[in-house]
Amino acid sequence: ETNGLDSTLPSSKSSRSSSQSSAVRDGATTVGPSSRDTGRSKSSSNTPNSLEEWSRSVDLEKLMNKRQEIHRQKRQGKKPTKVRASRNDVEQGVSTKEYLSRLTKAMQESPSSPYASNKEVKELYKASKQADQLGERHLSIQLLESLLEIAPSDARVYRRLSRMYREQGDLDVARATLQKGLRRLPDNPWLWHGLGQLELSHGQTQLGIKYFQRAITADPTFAHSYHAWGIHEYSQGQIAKAMKIFKKGIEYCPTNHRLHHALGDIYRGAKLLQDAERSYRRALQEGPPVSHSFAYSALACVAYEQGDVDEARRWLYRSIKMNNGRHAQGWLALAELEEAEGNPEKALVICQASIVQYEKGLIESRQRYKKERDNDRERMTQHGKDSKDAGRPYRKDRHSSRSSNDSVSLSLTGNPEEIKNSLLKSVPPYRSGDKFLNVFRHWARLEERYGTFESADQAHERGSLAFPLNYKVKLDWAQYHAKLRNEDRARSLFVEACTQAGSHHADPYRLYASFEISLGNYQHARKILFRGSQAVANSSDGGLGNRRGLGQLLVTWAVCEWHLRNIPRAEVLFDHALRLTEAGDEGSELRSFILYCIAYLEYYERDEVYLAQHCIGLCLKENLLPGGNAPVWDLWAEIARDLENDHLEDECMKQAQKCRTGDKDDRALSSYDMLKASAMESLMRQNPWHEKLQAVRGIKGSESSSSDSSFYSTIRLPSYRKKRRAAKQQRLKREEKLMNYNSAKE
Repeated sequence: ETNGLDSTLPSSKSSRSSSQSSAVRDGATTVGPSSRDTGRSKSSSNTPNSLEEWSRSVDLEKLMNKRQEIHRQKRQGKKPTKVRASRNDVEQGVSTKEYLSRLTKAMQESPSSPYASNKEVKELYKASKQADQLGERHLSIQLLESLLEIAPSDARVYRRLSRMYREQGDLDVARATLQKGLRRLPDNPWLWHGLGQLELSHGQTQLGIKYFQRAITADPTFAHSYHAWGIHEYSQGQIAKAMKIFKKGIEYCPTNHRLHHALGDIYRGAKLLQDAERSYRRALQEGPPVSHSFAYSALACVAYEQGDVDEARRWLYRSIKMNNGRHAQGWLALAELEEAEGNPEKALVICQASIVQYEKGLIESRQRYKKERDNDRERMTQHGKDSKDAGRPYRKDRHSSRSSNDSVSLSLTGNPEEIKNSLLKSVPPYRSGDKFLNVFRHWARLEERYGTFESADQAHERGSLAFPLNYKVKLDWAQYHAKLRNEDRARSLFVEACTQAGSHHADPYRLYASFEISLGNYQHARKILFRGSQAVANSSDGGLGNRRGLGQLLVTWAVCEWHLRNIPRAEVLFDHALRLTEAGDEGSELRSFILYCIAYLEYYERDEVYLAQHCIGLCLKENLLPGGNAPVWDLWAEIARDLENDHLEDECMKQAQKCRTGDKDDRALSSYDMLKASAMESLMRQNPWHEKLQAVRGIKGSESSSSDSSFYSTIRLPSYRKKRRAAKQQRLKREEKLMNYNSAKE
């Protein structure tokens, strides 16, 4: 507005020149004091002396319109700049029938409005969604593939089909499906966004960001790409860049609740709690009712950081009441909060209540879908080929699903056999994106920590019944029995977990082999590791980049061969594992561990002192060995002792002692390492009660419950130091005897 005001203000030079010219036109030829005074009085009369006079002399309509446009942009967002067509093309197209036909076809097949008014397409897409929700994945894929032939310009079909292929592990087919859609719809932001998410989730960071930017270029008001791109930058520690992306998205999409919620997360991470609360409340105001539960959970985190635990509980209770109790993140946060506050019994009750409500809703929805499908079939057979009645979707009374014939009564004290039979009969084996998996796993861990063996075993069993195709539930159950040394039961559960995982991930094979190694069954562990590496190598991406855990499996296999005294194969496996590590900071931790293992093997097995020193140098360059660098310095000190380099040995021993005691420089370096990209994501997305929860569980700050930390704890390298020292002492004695013999002979 100030720019507009400055542009409309008259200048003093123009007023002075206008007064002089008017004086000349009036015939004022004499230049004297009276003429100058007359000119000055005329110029002062033309200059406005107040804002009121100036407002009467100019047109304020443009300024008011500009002010209204600024306020409109704050409420509704900026309008994206449109590329104008040439005037000749428009004039030629308006007068022809071809232009009208093209316009009608473009409106029907527009990428921005893919929901065409074709009843058959809608019914077929609805049938594919129902098949997906009922767990019939292959039927849903067949329906979507047939739908592509009918409606090849529907972007929803490409995205849903690609997602289902990706969940099956067929990454190449999922990528090809989206690329096929983009060849037909090159300006569709949904397809570019889906391709960006696919690449970003599998380590192709730059490519994923490039596709997000392409989606924003196609539609500057497309909020999903702003959100996904900003969340990625935030998880990598790029706080300023993420905030800039979110604010740019809000500038074009001020009513998008996800962008306001993500901006609130940044404010909360920076301890700007008032700004965070304002952003969360704006997300609550702008979002649909289904998103209110997420805003309530975020407001609970703000209240907890402000020191009001009761207010945090109230917000979490409001979150779990939304969406018929289907907000899994709210249930999980409430259970963690109670455990952090020292109420494990209450946390157990919360988990049990959430799972009972979830199982009841799952059974009822399954029966409701079945009944709707049966009614649709009956109506199709009754009305024959009548398209009006056959295509009309069946709408059921929402209160009819609450009848006693359709629902199964479940309670906290219900019969487990009844629950088991109902789940086996009614629950689909596959459900896409179900977040209650984390609630089941958390409940089982709570029962392991605070409950009895029977209650923990029952929790694992109910989780495996609810998610029969997810290998993580069976894997947790197998590890629980392995911890209790129930060997036969643990083996059977490990076998089931490996069967369910297939070629998707190597963790079940690796953990099963580690269990056998702990029992001394190295031959059996070798066979398990071979089968696991073969299965993962036959996956769609070949297990490259350690995204499926193949690198960690090869490290375990190399250590197994090392124990079996097959040193050449161990060296080859370590080399293959080193090639599979991620580039940059993401693979730095695993790369440090592999280099330390190679140095250990070369020194104690091959007696390659200089090669071992080279590997130690590379390991210290990575500087991210799990548990600290003290073992690396100890190994280097022993190498220096063999080389009779006393100065190097003393320096290595000092560095090892510093790593163990943890002086200020070492602590600062370790805190810097924690801020690397590999650990930033989990650090930035933690709840405020996480540290207190870790203290209650007895877990140190440097430790973690992740799969990576459990991997390093299962590796046991062979011990050679005592044998090496004894051999060195014998060698020194032999050398001393030889010297005494030579001196006596001389």
